[in-house]
Amino acid sequence: MDTIIQTFHLTKAFKEDEIIKPLNFSLQQGEICALIGKNGAGKSTFFKMLSGQFIPTSGDIHLFGKSGKEMTTAQKRMGFMIETPEFFLILQPLKILSIFEFNEGSLRKRGFMKSYKLLV
Repeated sequence: MDTIIQTFHLTKAFKEDEIIKPLNFSLQQGEICALIGKNGAGKSTFFKMLSGQFIPTSGDIHLFGKSGKEMTTAQKRMGFMIETPEFFLILQPLKILSIFEFNEGSLRKRGFMKSYKLLV
């Protein structure tokens, strides 16, 4: 079985506050996992590190066996919807679409404009 997610001594701190204490975690292909904890326990922070939104303070993350700069390629195989994307509230629809188009790896103008026309 392939390892999908693996972390080694992963930590995340904001200033003096250590949100994620050293975490060793692995998830194998076909396994299902739920993160359960109180508000502020670090669940969202963990997923934001997996998705590349936060950089770990220390430790390593491997996605589909890839780490470091290669992890960007592996992240394209995963999807994340983390809480409410609050920054979207201040953006115009055209800007939101450009962010998603960029995250897909290219600015496909036809798909971009078609999506925009659906919003307006």
